[in-house]
Amino acid sequence: LFYGPPGTGKSSIVKAIAQTYDLDVFFMSLKDIESDSELFNRISDIPPKSVVLFEDIDTVAVTNTKSTETSKITLGAVLNVLDGMFTPNGMITIMTSDHPDKLADALIRPGRIDKKFEIGYATSDQINDFIAHFYDIEREDWIAVPKGLHTVTMAAVTEAAKMHMDDSNAGINLIRNLFS
Repeated sequence: LFYGPPGTGKSSIVKAIAQTYDLDVFFMSLKDIESDSELFNRISDIPPKSVVLFEDIDTVAVTNTKSTETSKITLGAVLNVLDGMFTPNGMITIMTSDHPDKLADALIRPGRIDKKFEIGYATSDQINDFIAHFYDIEREDWIAVPKGLHTVTMAAVTEAAKMHMDDSNAGINLIRNLFS
Protein backbone atom coordinates (compact mmCIF):
# COMPACT_ATOMS: atom_id res chain seq x y z
CA LEU A 1 0.00 0.00 0.00
CA PHE A 2 1.37 3.37 -1.05
CA TYR A 3 -0.44 6.14 0.75
CA GLY A 4 -0.16 9.88 1.05
CA PRO A 5 -1.45 13.14 -0.38
CA PRO A 6 -2.38 13.40 -4.07
CA GLY A 7 0.50 14.22 -6.41
CA THR A 8 3.25 12.83 -4.22
CA GLY A 9 4.29 10.14 -6.71
CA LYS A 10 2.52 6.97 -5.61
CA SER A 11 1.59 5.90 -9.14
CA SER A 12 4.95 7.01 -10.51
CA ILE A 13 6.68 4.68 -8.06
CA VAL A 14 4.59 1.77 -9.37
CA LYS A 15 5.68 2.63 -12.91
CA ALA A 16 9.33 2.81 -11.81
CA ILE A 17 9.11 -0.57 -10.08
CA ALA A 18 7.61 -2.15 -13.19
CA GLN A 19 10.27 -0.63 -15.45
CA THR A 20 13.10 -1.62 -13.12
CA TYR A 21 12.02 -5.26 -12.98
CA ASP A 22 10.61 -5.48 -16.53
CA LEU A 23 7.07 -6.20 -15.35
CA ASP A 24 3.79 -5.41 -17.03
CA VAL A 25 1.37 -3.19 -15.09
CA PHE A 26 -2.34 -3.91 -15.14
CA PHE A 27 -4.53 -1.06 -13.91
CA MET A 28 -7.58 -2.48 -12.18
CA SER A 29 -10.39 0.04 -11.82
CA LEU A 30 -12.83 -1.48 -9.35
CA LYS A 31 -15.36 1.24 -10.22
CA ASP A 32 -15.73 -0.22 -13.71
CA ILE A 33 -16.21 -3.83 -12.66
CA GLU A 34 -19.82 -5.01 -12.72
CA SER A 35 -19.66 -8.10 -10.51
CA ASP A 36 -17.53 -10.32 -8.31
CA SER A 37 -17.23 -12.89 -11.10
CA GLU A 38 -15.99 -10.21 -13.52
CA LEU A 39 -13.32 -9.23 -10.99
CA PHE A 40 -12.23 -12.87 -10.63
CA ASN A 41 -12.11 -13.30 -14.42
CA ARG A 42 -10.05 -10.17 -14.95
CA ILE A 43 -7.55 -11.17 -12.27
CA SER A 44 -7.25 -14.72 -13.59
CA ASP A 45 -6.33 -13.33 -17.04
CA ILE A 46 -3.28 -11.52 -15.66
CA PRO A 47 -0.02 -13.36 -16.36
CA PRO A 48 2.44 -14.22 -13.58
CA LYS A 49 5.20 -11.74 -12.80
CA SER A 50 2.92 -8.77 -13.35
CA VAL A 51 1.93 -5.80 -11.23
CA VAL A 52 -1.75 -5.15 -10.57
CA LEU A 53 -2.46 -1.59 -9.53
CA PHE A 54 -5.58 -0.77 -7.56
CA GLU A 55 -5.32 3.00 -7.66
CA ASP A 56 -7.21 5.18 -5.16
CA ILE A 57 -8.58 2.10 -3.40
CA ASP A 58 -10.12 4.37 -0.75
CA THR A 59 -12.56 5.83 -3.30
CA VAL A 60 -14.13 2.47 -4.15
CA ALA A 61 -17.30 1.48 -2.36
CA VAL A 62 -17.52 -2.23 -1.65
CA THR A 63 -20.10 -3.99 0.45
CA ASN A 64 -20.06 -6.93 2.81
CA THR A 65 -23.14 -8.37 1.08
CA LYS A 66 -24.11 -8.95 -2.53
CA SER A 67 -24.35 -6.05 -4.94
CA THR A 68 -26.11 -2.85 -3.92
CA GLU A 69 -26.87 0.34 -5.78
CA THR A 70 -23.61 1.91 -4.61
CA SER A 71 -21.38 -1.13 -4.96
CA LYS A 72 -21.11 -3.72 -7.69
CA ILE A 73 -18.54 -5.94 -5.97
CA THR A 74 -18.20 -7.28 -2.46
CA LEU A 75 -15.38 -6.84 0.01
CA GLY A 76 -15.06 -10.62 0.08
CA ALA A 77 -14.29 -10.67 -3.64
CA VAL A 78 -11.59 -8.05 -3.23
CA LEU A 79 -10.09 -9.98 -0.32
CA ASN A 80 -10.09 -13.21 -2.34
CA VAL A 81 -8.26 -11.43 -5.13
CA LEU A 82 -5.60 -10.31 -2.67
CA ASP A 83 -4.93 -13.60 -0.94
CA GLY A 84 -7.32 -16.20 -2.23
CA MET A 85 -7.29 -18.87 -4.87
CA PHE A 86 -7.99 -16.35 -7.64
CA THR A 87 -4.59 -14.70 -7.24
CA PRO A 88 -2.13 -15.74 -9.97
CA ASN A 89 1.22 -16.99 -8.71
CA GLY A 90 3.89 -14.31 -8.85
CA MET A 91 1.49 -11.40 -9.15
CA ILE A 92 2.45 -8.24 -7.27
CA THR A 93 -0.52 -6.22 -6.06
CA ILE A 94 -0.08 -2.57 -5.24
CA MET A 95 -2.78 -0.28 -3.94
CA THR A 96 -2.66 3.48 -3.65
CA SER A 97 -4.69 5.59 -1.27
CA ASP A 98 -4.94 9.26 -0.40
CA HIS A 99 -6.90 8.34 2.75
CA PRO A 100 -5.73 5.01 4.23
CA ASP A 101 -7.83 5.62 7.34
CA LYS A 102 -10.93 4.97 5.19
CA LEU A 103 -9.84 1.44 4.30
CA ALA A 104 -11.49 -1.58 5.88
CA ASP A 105 -9.35 -3.32 8.50
CA ALA A 106 -9.86 -6.64 6.69
CA LEU A 107 -8.38 -5.10 3.54
CA ILE A 108 -5.17 -3.80 5.08
CA ARG A 109 -4.37 -6.48 7.63
CA PRO A 110 -1.02 -8.30 7.48
CA GLY A 111 -1.17 -11.08 4.91
CA ARG A 112 -3.12 -8.92 2.50
CA ILE A 113 -0.97 -5.85 2.73
CA ASP A 114 2.61 -6.92 3.35
CA LYS A 115 4.09 -3.44 3.36
CA LYS A 116 2.73 0.07 3.84
CA PHE A 117 4.71 3.01 2.53
CA GLU A 118 3.80 6.60 3.24
CA ILE A 119 4.70 8.79 0.28
CA GLY A 120 4.85 12.34 1.55
CA TYR A 121 5.55 15.79 0.24
CA ALA A 122 8.80 16.56 -1.56
CA THR A 123 11.95 16.85 0.53
CA SER A 124 14.99 18.99 -0.26
CA ASP A 125 17.02 15.91 -1.23
CA GLN A 126 14.30 14.59 -3.53
CA ILE A 127 13.92 17.93 -5.27
CA ASN A 128 17.66 18.45 -5.70
CA ASP A 129 18.12 14.89 -7.00
CA PHE A 130 15.22 15.45 -9.40
CA ILE A 131 16.69 18.74 -10.70
CA ALA A 132 20.08 17.13 -11.35
CA HIS A 133 18.48 14.21 -13.17
CA PHE A 134 15.91 16.30 -15.08
CA TYR A 135 18.41 18.85 -16.37
CA ASP A 136 21.31 16.36 -16.56
CA ILE A 137 23.55 18.60 -14.48
CA GLU A 138 25.85 18.10 -11.47
CA ARG A 139 23.83 17.85 -8.27
CA GLU A 140 23.87 20.83 -5.93
CA ASP A 141 21.74 22.00 -3.04
CA TRP A 142 19.61 24.45 -5.00
CA ILE A 143 16.47 23.99 -2.94
CA ALA A 144 16.12 23.91 0.84
CA VAL A 145 12.55 23.18 1.83
CA PRO A 146 11.72 25.70 4.55
CA LYS A 147 11.09 24.12 7.94
CA GLY A 148 7.38 23.43 8.38
CA LEU A 149 6.59 24.03 4.69
CA HIS A 150 6.30 20.45 3.49
CA THR A 151 3.29 20.96 1.23
CA VAL A 152 4.83 20.83 -2.23
CA THR A 153 4.40 17.63 -4.23
CA MET A 154 6.82 16.12 -6.70
CA ALA A 155 4.07 16.57 -9.31
CA ALA A 156 4.25 20.35 -8.76
CA VAL A 157 8.07 20.28 -8.93
CA THR A 158 7.95 18.29 -12.18
CA GLU A 159 5.45 20.64 -13.78
CA ALA A 160 7.54 23.67 -12.82
CA ALA A 161 10.67 22.10 -14.32
CA LYS A 162 8.83 21.17 -17.53
CA MET A 163 7.93 24.84 -18.06
CA HIS A 164 11.65 25.56 -18.53
CA MET A 165 12.99 22.34 -19.99
CA ASP A 166 15.93 24.04 -21.72
CA ASP A 167 16.81 26.54 -18.99
CA SER A 168 17.80 24.97 -15.69
CA ASN A 169 18.26 28.33 -13.96
CA ALA A 170 14.74 29.47 -14.83
CA GLY A 171 13.37 26.05 -13.84
CA ILE A 172 15.16 26.10 -10.49
CA ASN A 173 13.88 29.61 -9.80
CA LEU A 174 10.34 28.55 -10.62
CA ILE A 175 10.69 25.58 -8.28
CA ARG A 176 11.99 27.89 -5.54
CA ASN A 177 8.88 30.03 -6.03
CA LEU A 178 6.74 27.04 -5.06
CA PHE A 179 7.93 27.64 -1.50
CA SER A 180 7.20 31.36 -1.29
